[in-house]
Amino acid sequence: MLLPDAGVLAAINKRIANILKKTQVRDDMIVDPERLTEDAERGLHQALLSLRGPVLEASSQRRYADSLHALVGLRAPVNDFFDRVMVMDENPDKRNNRLALLRDVQILLGGVADLSRLPG
Repeated sequence: MLLPDAGVLAAINKRIANILKKTQVRDDMIVDPERLTEDAERGLHQALLSLRGPVLEASSQRRYADSLHALVGLRAPVNDFFDRVMVMDENPDKRNNRLALLRDVQILLGGVADLSRLPG
C-alpha cells in the first residue's frame, strides 16, 4: 500500500541525500544546538527532536504507517531550512553542524522505510 504522503517523504529524503552525497559527514559529528544560529535550522532541529520519540516508538511497535505519517511533519521545517539556510557555509563549524543536522534527519527518515525506493 502506498501512502498518500509517500511522495512528500521521498522528496524530503532526496533533497537531503543530494546534499549529503556531495560531502563527507563523519559519524562523530553531532549537532550542537548552541551553534544553530538561524531560525530555520533551529526549527528543523526542534522538529527532529519532537518527532524522534513518536516515530521510533511507532516503528518499534511495527506501526510503520503511523511513523511515516509523523515524519510528514518534517516537510515544512525541511523546506524552510533549505529556503533560508546556506548549508555549505564558509564557516566549517556552521557547515558541519548543518550537515550533521541533515544526516540526523536522514537517519530518522531511513529508520522507517527505504524512502529512496519511493517515487518522488
